[in-house]
Amino acid sequence: MIALVEELTLQEIISANVALFNEVNPTMRLEGDSDYYMPLIQAWSEAELRLRVETNHNFNQFIWMNAVGTGLDNVAAMFGITRLPGSKPYATFTFTLVLAKDVDIHVPALILGGNGMNARVEGFTLLAKSTTIDVVAVLDSFVESSPVKTETLLTSLPYVASVTQKTSFGNGASVESDTALRERIKLSFAEFSTAGPAKAYEKLTLEADSRIRDVRVRRVVNSVEITVATTYYDTMLQSRVLAALNAETKRPLTDNIIVQEAVKVGVIINAKMTLKANIVQADVQARIENRFGSTLFKIGESLSIARMIEMLFVEGVVDVALTTPTASVNIGETNVIHIVSLGLTYV
Repeated sequence: MIALVEELTLQEIISANVALFNEVNPTMRLEGDSDYYMPLIQAWSEAELRLRVETNHNFNQFIWMNAVGTGLDNVAAMFGITRLPGSKPYATFTFTLVLAKDVDIHVPALILGGNGMNARVEGFTLLAKSTTIDVVAVLDSFVESSPVKTETLLTSLPYVASVTQKTSFGNGASVESDTALRERIKLSFAEFSTAGPAKAYEKLTLEADSRIRDVRVRRVVNSVEITVATTYYDTMLQSRVLAALNAETKRPLTDNIIVQEAVKVGVIINAKMTLKANIVQADVQARIENRFGSTLFKIGESLSIARMIEMLFVEGVVDVALTTPTASVNIGETNVIHIVSLGLTYV
């Protein structure tokens, strides 16, 4: 955070105000907290401290590197960027017909409902002689997953006897985080080019699906290779990326696009942890798991022994003896580190 006004502690402000009072009133020198005017000086000092903090906070709300929440949304709008709402989860449904048809029938988009939620099914074709068909419905909500059932057909389709939901809604994503939005703002500076730079491809790919955590763009023989690290890779995500990078409006006609998932390189970490006295082991374990769980390992980024030890050194830890791995984990350009498990023993 940039400090527009000097950051001082409350005691430093009180001392400065006491010195000013004594300078202005040499015959009424303040000596301690019991003096008559001290409560007033302390109140003024606390108000000054709040004003300094609020001034610095509000100033940083205009800087994309430091702004948060709504302030970051306002700054992003200056770059023509809006926060991604997330990705809608989807589920598989089975439609059972009253009786098989003799010809193929094209069914337009349908709406399913239930429990106050709706889901949309894109148009599909009922094949002749078939009595069932599996379709995918997308929930009308930006969440990672939902147990809701939407088995009521809201669009009139008299030849469908029943609708059965086979899976729960999943593979969605919540609203974009401040960190991810800042990354897209940084990438936006490369978008104003017609040459198709790597950073522009990264930005457009990140915007395609909120589940994408990282992107690596490489030029390979006659193609542009887009490698993505994501919470869940599927055909839905792949199609969204291809649509976001379409040749009509988003990329040069000469670029052939290959979209692929980053190959995960599993890492099992085992270590002996020495804790400070009177430290709760469960609290340390939770801090470590949270640190590893929230760390975004970049595509192509290797994991050194030093970094593993540094990540294990949370509050309350005195020493770390790493058992495995015994060497740094070096990965390829289209690989990404995946922490499989943390085997920690405490002494």
